[in-house]
Amino acid sequence: REPGQDWRPWLVIARQEETADVASFLLRPADGGEPPAFQPGQYVSVAVTLPDGARQIRQYSFSCAPHRAIRRITVKRVRDEHEPDGEVSTWLHANVNVGDTLNLSTPYGNAVADTSDSPLLLVSAGIGCTPVIGILDHLVVTATTRSVTVVHADRSMAEHAMREHMYQSVKELPNARAYVWYEQPPAGWPAWHTGFAELDGLDIPLDVQAYVCGPA
Repeated sequence: REPGQDWRPWLVIARQEETADVASFLLRPADGGEPPAFQPGQYVSVAVTLPDGARQIRQYSFSCAPHRAIRRITVKRVRDEHEPDGEVSTWLHANVNVGDTLNLSTPYGNAVADTSDSPLLLVSAGIGCTPVIGILDHLVVTATTRSVTVVHADRSMAEHAMREHMYQSVKELPNARAYVWYEQPPAGWPAWHTGFAELDGLDIPLDVQAYVCGPA
């Protein structure tokens, strides 16, 4: 690439509140050109200048298929009672709205969905769902008939970001199924899907290709 081509301004054309602490930003290149190609599961770096003048960079997965003309990143506002809040995620939530621009890098990452017909196992927890959502969107757009098993764990249904996106993609795939665990489940939630995710009891093919994203 030529010098200066790694970073590019992108226009925010929509903002979607996924949960109380998760927002999606829909983006297109501010120069009107074509967005760069990427592989499902890859991420971009986002560079922002904070009020103190510091330039900070964070990485966010694309939560959409490469075939979409509009790109989407999904950001969780990092809160921790024992540590300072996340600088960049908090700034993005507080300051970025429709009409603003963000500086994005070219896409990176080698944890991408392969192109074979082998079964897929997509395991995520918390905001680790974002690359999984992107992979699922890619599988829908390409009308795959692969066997796809989605496993997700979260604190609660209210904190499960992009839950409807996940279920809609699974519904549109002919050989996909989803299993979800909550630490704080809603009333009537099955006991065997409460707490941490468990693969025991799931019918996982022996030749499965597995992708895992989320906290331990």
